[in-house]
Amino acid sequence: MAAEVFFDDFEGDDLKEHWEVINPDPDAFIVEEGSLLILSNGNTDPIATGNTPNILKLTNELPSGNWVLSTSFTADFQTEQEAVFLGLYTDNKTYVIVQPRAFHCGNWGNRLCVTVETIKISKGKPTTFSKRLVWEQGFENFVFDEAAATISQPIEMRIAKEGRKYAQASSGKSPMPRPR
Repeated sequence: MAAEVFFDDFEGDDLKEHWEVINPDPDAFIVEEGSLLILSNGNTDPIATGNTPNILKLTNELPSGNWVLSTSFTADFQTEQEAVFLGLYTDNKTYVIVQPRAFHCGNWGNRLCVTVETIKISKGKPTTFSKRLVWEQGFENFVFDEAAATISQPIEMRIAKEGRKYAQASSGKSPMPRPR
């Protein structure tokens, strides 16, 4: 079991000094009751544009050797455009992120698809990988936000560093129950 190097429980009413907020929009995030709440809308720019609001970047130096970066969060999937991600971020031309995506698989009927997408940008050149977590049928009358409400919460995301390799790590939880 590795030692914990950093943990933030978001106690208090503001971010701690170890966070830098890139493209701050103070009206769209709040720290309260031991949680960080970030609001977004369907018009949020992708991270690659450099305009994504409220990217929280940890200013602490990462440890040498192997480590795991993890977060646990609850997402309210409503628009199929939610951009929740965990990553290693230098700038909008150099980063590695993992992000869940929930969307209607329109070509396959009334199905909700849930994937975890890994995006690596190195010197502006992208590499992506997407792993299907759920490709589920069973919604007689498909309404996206109702189907997305069946996704098990909270969602746990991890990035594991082993040597010079980075991998997304699974929480071991089923991302959503099977529809009945």
